[in-house]
Amino acid sequence: MIVGLVICLLAVAALIVAISFTAVAGSDRKLSGRTRGKIVDISYSPRYFNCESNSPADGATVGETNQQQHMAANVFSYYVNGREYRRATNYLINEFMAKKKIGEICNVRFDPKNPQKASIANGNTYKTVAIILYIAAGVLLLLGIVIWCLIRF
Repeated sequence: MIVGLVICLLAVAALIVAISFTAVAGSDRKLSGRTRGKIVDISYSPRYFNCESNSPADGATVGETNQQQHMAANVFSYYVNGREYRRATNYLINEFMAKKKIGEICNVRFDPKNPQKASIANGNTYKTVAIILYIAAGVLLLLGIVIWCLIRF
């Protein structure tokens, strides 16, 4: 009976994570503008690089060597209405792979109302993971109920 309950709890956890992935995928709808950009650098701290204040941390880590870090975000440059923007990706990859991508052309999605908000991720990954988690949650929930009922009766 406990096994069935644990499996049901795993299903609920998978459902909660799936809902969060759905919310993240939905937030990309604002990025309806499209342009081409170029990967120009790496950042060891994309959160600070993308900070919109005028703090000294803005972009301070771009191009610096940090022996402690082995993960980095790509920094991409793009133009909207003749103005250049630079953003770091919101995800980190292996530093070697990030450096290898410098110079590559990329598709950029941006918010037409605020071109500073942009992404080179296509958003399909979040949708795919959410679908897989919804299916896993459903299967786990059914399995948990079946096991719970079999043991109980």
